[in-house]
Amino acid sequence: MNRNIVAIPAPRRQRGLSLVEIMVAVTVSVILLAGVLQIFAGTKVTYRLQENTGRLQENGRFALDFLTRDIRMAGYRGCNPTAPVSNTLKNPNSLAYDFSTGITGFDDITATPAMMAALVPAPAANTDAIVIRRAVGDPVRVTRNNDAAQLFAEVTTTAPGACADGTDKVSGICNGDILMVSDCRF
Repeated sequence: MNRNIVAIPAPRRQRGLSLVEIMVAVTVSVILLAGVLQIFAGTKVTYRLQENTGRLQENGRFALDFLTRDIRMAGYRGCNPTAPVSNTLKNPNSLAYDFSTGITGFDDITATPAMMAALVPAPAANTDAIVIRRAVGDPVRVTRNNDAAQLFAEVTTTAPGACADGTDKVSGICNGDILMVSDCRF
């Protein structure tokens, strides 16, 4: 039996990379790195957009909550909401002292400068305005009524020098404040 033995040469071991292989590896790495950087940049832009949208929505919710609370209370006159308002101290026909109307809106086109100037703080030019009139603040108990022009109130707190003229604020009231008096017993 004649056997032919064929010798298979041992594989040659590679001792390095060719320049072509290195260039291909660098090119693939650069493409992959560019893709990762593009995804990172896109994610960062999306995050900022979502953060700004969230802030805008939060500010809108705050403004709506603030306006809703005041608009719901428009025209609130204390214990007797059907009683007419009698304003004898100031001009009841001027915008600032017309307490018979709970809510008034102005379009800048139809409002006169005198009307807009009566609002404190005065609205910016070319804007609309809404005037809401309601009773605000903590209630103060009237202890004695000598006549229609003089009321005596129960003192609950005193804040020295807290009024604009430097006088003491007593029970949250300063000289010259406009007050609404209502009788809750009837």
